[in-house]
Amino acid sequence: MDFDSLDLNVGDSVVVRPGILCPDDHKLIIAGWQGRVEEIDVGEDGELLVLVEWDSFTIKEMPEDFIEESIQEGLDYAVMYLEYGDVIKTEPRDSVDDVRKVHEEIDQRYSWDTDDEADHEEIDQKESIIEKVLYDYEDTDPLKSWKKFLKKSLRFPFDAIVFEATEKTPQIKKGESLKVLKITDIDEYNGIMVMAEKDSDSFEFPLCNLEIIQENTANFLPFQAYCYWFVNR
Repeated sequence: MDFDSLDLNVGDSVVVRPGILCPDDHKLIIAGWQGRVEEIDVGEDGELLVLVEWDSFTIKEMPEDFIEESIQEGLDYAVMYLEYGDVIKTEPRDSVDDVRKVHEEIDQRYSWDTDDEADHEEIDQKESIIEKVLYDYEDTDPLKSWKKFLKKSLRFPFDAIVFEATEKTPQIKKGESLKVLKITDIDEYNGIMVMAEKDSDSFEFPLCNLEIIQENTANFLPFQAYCYWFVNR
């Protein structure tokens, strides 16, 4: 598809049209929600999709139970895939920095405990996410299910540390810090692949060979759930 001919571009501010419901919760009306286009893609059935990152005003006005349920299910409350026709271009109401500040405030409010007493709870949360991915995302290839889920759940870019180096990227050593930009593809042996960056050089790297630096972020649980599943599959 020729994305250059579309009216919307990555970075445009958009508002949700009247009558639109949340794709994952049809009881939640999201008409009037506003954000920025993070990605334009083609869905499984050939439909045109936009990934919207909600602005700070929308996030502040979100129902608390929606945020809580999203975090518990390993989903990112701050982004949502919608059909292209569900949104229209509008003027921005805030800055990207405003959005980041609200993310930090909410992530801190709902941060996950990391002490020993929370270990069992964290495992239960991982297993709950794994069950959701494997049963809700109906695909004969579980890695394709994880790719769909992680594209909805992970907030890019994020910082990570190399847990295990690879032969394909000998310039990247264990313990080095990388910036993870996006999910790219699936590798039969290495699982979900991501585009990462170090010193302005970009390359593909296995997601499961990384560790998230900050544990009290929305990315931590879905990332950990995937790695837990991949290692023990």
